[in-house]
Amino acid sequence: MAVAGLMTMAPVASKASLIFYSDRPSFDAAEPLLSIQSFNSANLYNQSYVFEANGLNSATNDAIFAAGSILPGLTLTDPQPGSQTQALIVYGGGPVGSVSVGDAWFDALDLSFTPGVYAVAEDAFANTAASASFAGSITEEVFSGTKSLGSETLSEALGGSMFFGVASTTLPITKVELIWDGNGDGVSFVSNIAFGTAAAVAPEPSTLTLSALAAVLLGLGIAVPIAGGRHNRKFSVLWDGRVGQNLVRSEGSPPRSVRWRSG
Repeated sequence: MAVAGLMTMAPVASKASLIFYSDRPSFDAAEPLLSIQSFNSANLYNQSYVFEANGLNSATNDAIFAAGSILPGLTLTDPQPGSQTQALIVYGGGPVGSVSVGDAWFDALDLSFTPGVYAVAEDAFANTAASASFAGSITEEVFSGTKSLGSETLSEALGGSMFFGVASTTLPITKVELIWDGNGDGVSFVSNIAFGTAAAVAPEPSTLTLSALAAVLLGLGIAVPIAGGRHNRKFSVLWDGRVGQNLVRSEGSPPRSVRWRSG
């Protein structure tokens, strides 16, 4: 029977595919209306930089970042902090014109996402938080769980910065790791982190199989409830931790203002 044959067929093979973007306008055009994490609400106490506890996320509530400063789902971590608990550095200078966060111990900086997302972008540069950004390169490796989906290496000129943008067409991105590849010690800093669900994501193999099965059953006159996929409506939130009005815009409708509440 056609239905039985369809139910026993093998699922379509899935292979991770990454699309990299080298500038923010191109990334924004392809992956619009994502959430953007800014660190400009950080209290630097009139210093050029301060140290921050490892594992910066939405639960952070300290002298530097008040509760609600970090978007839910994002965590910044130094993966090799050793015995140091203050393993991150929050820097008010640099070439990107906004506050940045980096790993304080010259190894790597991880951006983790729970749940996984399909598009990530950030401004990045490297220095020691006491000089102009270095001339050199940073490698960004993209993971889904423990599986590496691929990587990209970009170079910056002395005093400059770089833009990393990536979208996955199949597997969700759960971590992006940045490593300074230049000579000498260098802290990898990031700011203006955009993340969320990509504008167009290929259906998962199970979705294709179930859709085909539903089509056959409907052709036989059998009523089948069909579960919907991801919402088509996308939202954009510019979040910098300030208490007050934040603009939220859904695709196809004008911006509207909402008041975020913490606690």
